Amino acid sequence: MTLYTGVDVSLTATAVVSIDETGEERYIFSELGYPLKSSSTTWEEIERAEIIAKGVVSFINGKKFSAIEGYAYAAKGRSILQIAELGGIIRHMILQQKWEDKPVFIPPTSLKKFCTGKGRADKKKIAECVKIIWDFSSKDDNIVDAYVLAQIMRYSDESIRHTLPIMDFQLDALKAIGLW
Repeated sequence: MTLYTGVDVSLTATAVVSIDETGEERYIFSELGYPLKSSSTTWEEIERAEIIAKGVVSFINGKKFSAIEGYAYAAKGRSILQIAELGGIIRHMILQQKWEDKPVFIPPTSLKKFCTGKGRADKKKIAECVKIIWDFSSKDDNIVDAYVLAQIMRYSDESIRHTLPIMDFQLDALKAIGLW
């Protein structure tokens, strides 16, 4: 069985979703990460990032069809630095693995376009579209995003894509990120 895995990286609740060829959820996890106190030290922040990065790397583990949500360049505030550090640690750990099949980094705008048809959409709109298109729902926005990333990887699989119904905007999104 082929698994398609999506990872939505977050400092407090990184989500991982794996689905099979039929789109059935095989694995959902969103407890990787945790909030820090405002008085946390830089080393506590780095330790949290390392724990999350190790978890992401162990979940992906060289799977052929894996995607990680890329950076949200519109993000603001101090957390953008922490997210960037976490992203760098994840990328570095992935490079160290020497996997033949590395995960794909999907920009948030591409995730939104694949799901809603537009590169800008709020979390509520994404959740509504996911429910309509794939009959999947979760109260956790990170899980919803990870699920869409897993679907992107499923649709990118040349061995099954001809069996999947695809809308023009989904095809456009896949082409734009080089997965079609």
